[in-house]
Amino acid sequence: MSKRKWVSGIDMSIANARYMGVVGPVEPWNEDDLVRAVRRLAARGTQTRIALHPTTASHRWSVEPLFDDDVVAPSKELGPGGFASALEELRRADDTRPPFRMAQVGRYIVADIDHGLGDGKLYIDIIHALHEDAESGWARVPETRWAIPKAVIDTFVKHPTRLRDAVRARAALKSLADGGARAESTETTPWTPSVSLAVALATKSSESELTAWRKEHAPRTSGATMSAYLIRRAFDEVGLTVDPNVLLAVNCRRYLSPEATVNGNFITGMSVPMPASRGVEEISGVLSQVYKSGYPLIWMTLAAALARLHKSGEPTVATEAPVSPVMKLMYSDLGRPPKFSNAKWIVGAEGSEAMFTGLLDPAGPDAVTVMSGSVRGERTYSVSFHDNVFPRDLVEKALQLVTEKPLSLLQRS
Repeated sequence: MSKRKWVSGIDMSIANARYMGVVGPVEPWNEDDLVRAVRRLAARGTQTRIALHPTTASHRWSVEPLFDDDVVAPSKELGPGGFASALEELRRADDTRPPFRMAQVGRYIVADIDHGLGDGKLYIDIIHALHEDAESGWARVPETRWAIPKAVIDTFVKHPTRLRDAVRARAALKSLADGGARAESTETTPWTPSVSLAVALATKSSESELTAWRKEHAPRTSGATMSAYLIRRAFDEVGLTVDPNVLLAVNCRRYLSPEATVNGNFITGMSVPMPASRGVEEISGVLSQVYKSGYPLIWMTLAAALARLHKSGEPTVATEAPVSPVMKLMYSDLGRPPKFSNAKWIVGAEGSEAMFTGLLDPAGPDAVTVMSGSVRGERTYSVSFHDNVFPRDLVEKALQLVTEKPLSLLQRS
């Protein structure tokens, strides 16, 4: 009988969706060496999740053999279209690709991952382990069993007043809405997916200016909240119609004990009103209250339970798109991983070409997903969208505002 691993309802609910993680520049790998390194990690145990076969139909996933051609895709050089074009080509190359696969694009290392295997933390840990500790460290640590119930006990059972705080936080979150949401037209047109990608790097100087502004005007605001706010404002500024509710990916590991290990998904998507009438500090204050209360953990727990109770089949692909789309924006912040901050395998002078970001497939024709991460003082933004729904030139113009003129967006708030 083949080996199997029990997974969470969160893993099940987002199985078959995909994301890519990107970091570099790195010294190029020999492809055979990279295959062997990935195999060594997979051999450490199912806690690395590399050889699991995700499905939305069951919480017991099989462990599949790794084949050389599947483990590592052929390397790609950066052509005239640049980095975004190379990633798009990799993304569109093969709809039958395995759940986990590595690739090299120029001097950047990419992991193409079925989202059911894990969230951004899994990518960070795998890349770090490949370069520094494939035989020990993270790959050998077993995952914490019953992580969600333990988080609920630590957060709410041991601190009963947090349930009251969560109710108040929910009310505060709803109070951010100003009633200005625009109803989407019901008129549609035939449509086929056309996933596209735009990537932009905020230089260290622009990040420094933004940090200085934040310290003076919005000291409680995190870099992640600031970035989500800027993206939301920028799309407005270039004339795109955006739903004021932004779906933020929230890492719920903050509610686990420090010694707990979860390599699978431990995130939830939380709808946050970010209307143009609200300033970034006001939104940040409410989010701080929400995170402290444990409210996101309630959402994640409910989502995990529902996924187990209502197993779904393969996701359906939309065949129609709205004629007048209202952008459904999702933002996921990968942060500033300590494992990457002083990594010797990220080469080049500080601030030179350093990039850390990802590509997350949009959920539908009017969906846009933004991923952002920081390494060596520079923040990279990537926007995944359907270029037959939203014009590429406007998406790129919005990114240019965020990365080159962020203070202009704040001055208009």
